[in-house]
Amino acid sequence: MTRVEVFILRCGWCGREIEAPLYHSINVTLNPELKGKLFNEEINVIQCDKCGRFTRYDIPILYHDMKDKLLVYYFPENDEDVEKLGREKIKDRVLKIAENFLKEGYTVEVAIGWEEFTKAVLWRDY
Repeated sequence: MTRVEVFILRCGWCGREIEAPLYHSINVTLNPELKGKLFNEEINVIQCDKCGRFTRYDIPILYHDMKDKLLVYYFPENDEDVEKLGREKIKDRVLKIAENFLKEGYTVEVAIGWEEFTKAVLWRDY
C-alpha cells in the first residue's frame, strides 16, 4: 500500500510555509508510476509557490514491489534513528517487523543512504 501524508513544512530556501504531501511508503506494483517518480527524484520534493525553488524532504520510505517480492526500507544517512541506534540494530528491527514477508519468500533489504537504496531496488531490473 502506498501511504502519503500531508504536512505543513517550511521552504528550505525562503521559509514560506508549504502544504506538502510526503510519501512514507510506495507500492510500485499497485502504483507503477511511482517507481519512475522515485528515481527521477520527484517523490518528497516540493516546489515552493513563492520562490519557485525545490526542497527535498528526505524521510524514511518503505519501497514495496509485490511482483518481485521485494521490500526495501530506506533511511537517510542523517536520520536520527540511524545515528541513535546504528545500522545493525535498525536491520535487526526491520527483519523482525518483516518476518511474515520473509516467510512468503520476499527479499528484505535495509538501505541507509540514497546510493544503497537505488542499488537495492535497481539490481532486479538488470
